[in-house]
Amino acid sequence: MRHGRTLGRDDGLTILELVMTLAILAAAFGVAYQYLYHSFAGWDRVAAVSRAEQEGRLAILRMANEVRQAQKATEAHDAVTVSATQLDIYVDINGDGRPELVRYRLDDGRLERAVIPAEGSQFPYTYTGAPKSHEIVVSTVINGDAEPLFVLDSAYFPRLVVNVNLIIDDASVPLSSPITLQAALAVRSRGVSK
Repeated sequence: MRHGRTLGRDDGLTILELVMTLAILAAAFGVAYQYLYHSFAGWDRVAAVSRAEQEGRLAILRMANEVRQAQKATEAHDAVTVSATQLDIYVDINGDGRPELVRYRLDDGRLERAVIPAEGSQFPYTYTGAPKSHEIVVSTVINGDAEPLFVLDSAYFPRLVVNVNLIIDDASVPLSSPITLQAALAVRSRGVSK
């Protein structure tokens, strides 16, 4: 007695069917891997650009706060002095009544911040000591000779305005373009600190 009818084939897979199945699975995994790889690489790129922008914006906010509170501390210098790669701000950051010299400078692609304490007990103060350390504020600055980082704008005389043009590029992030952050920082006072 027969219990069913077979369709002319055994219950197993042939070698050809197995090879074809493995080839289709390999192609599907390859496509999925490429999609995930490019998605994660894109995410890393966006995260790196976001971190660089955040680092630059925080640096500019910090500079703006210090420039707003700047005060004249020496006979020879205003409350803020500027060169293409350096910004000196005389500001009382520790609340002792004597302004420290806060120096932002571009050094080998890094924007660094240093604080030099005031010497003397009354105006005019002197600043001959060296900073104990330089804090790296932005690590991937690419400003060159054609794009000065700091420019003193005298168009608003007697008020001083420092224009900041910060160009950041992280070479470790492929396909990213440089980020340019610009700000105009106004010095509120050119008077003598008391």
